[in-house]
Parts: sequence; structure tokens; C-alpha cells
Amino acid sequence: MRILFAASLLALCMLAIGCDVSGEPVDYDKVCSLGNDKKSIETKGFLDDAGGVFCSNTSGRMECGFKLKKELGAEKGFTADVAIGSGANTMDELERGYERTDIVIRNNAGEVVDLGKEVTVTGTLSAYQSSEAEGGVGCFVKVFKIEQ
Repeated sequence: MRILFAASLLALCMLAIGCDVSGEPVDYDKVCSLGNDKKSIETKGFLDDAGGVFCSNTSGRMECGFKLKKELGAEKGFTADVAIGSGANTMDELERGYERTDIVIRNNAGEVVDLGKEVTVTGTLSAYQSSEAEGGVGCFVKVFKIEQ
């Protein structure tokens, strides 16, 4: 029971109030590796809606997937899932037919993220083998901290 309480408290801290949590720093080009699966990682990139985002609650929290790209305007990237909410490290819910200017993502300090500037994201990485992904490994990160 104590373990469940402690785990719940930690999750609440990370998601709701933006506690200072860290992950293992990983160079962007090395993030999508099977060796990083289920690890808490930290990497830099640019959040991009890539013309549309997919939002769901299949992971247990309502979140939307953005592409985290190495460079602004890059073609490829991996998915960074950002929770919907009103506090730090969350985003506002998007309405159908949204415009890019409607996207409001907040960083660890609760300030609105400028999508044209580099961010550091920290989160739990999921890596998987994929014949469609470059290098045969695909990945996505469940973001719990955003810094700009």
C-alpha cells in the first residue's frame, strides 16, 4: 500500500505541478535505440504538429503526439506525447480544425512554449523494432517535463 501511495504521489508531482525531474541526457540521434526502451531520457529538439496531431487516452492520460525534430523544418522526427491539462508541462485541448496558432504548450515553469525555438524534453521512452523506421527501430517519448 505504501508503494502504491508513493508511486501515485510521484506521478502527481511529475504531471500536475511540474516537479524538477530529470532523465538521462541522450543525444537526439541516439534516442531511438532498443537500449533506451523504458528509460527516462532527456533530449533536445523542436516540437512540430506536422500538419496535425493525434490525441488519445490509450496510455492512461489524455495526450497529443507531436513530432520532435532535430532541426526546425526537418522532415523526420519521433513522437513526443504531451499531456492535455492546464498546468506546467501540459497543453490546451485542441479543437477540430485548429490552426497552428491555437497550439498552447506550457513548459516546466508554466510559460507558453514558442514552437519555433528548441526545447529540452524529459520523459519515458518506448522503443520498438520497426521495418518502416530508419535503422529498424522506432520510438516515442511520453513527455513529463518541457524546458525552453
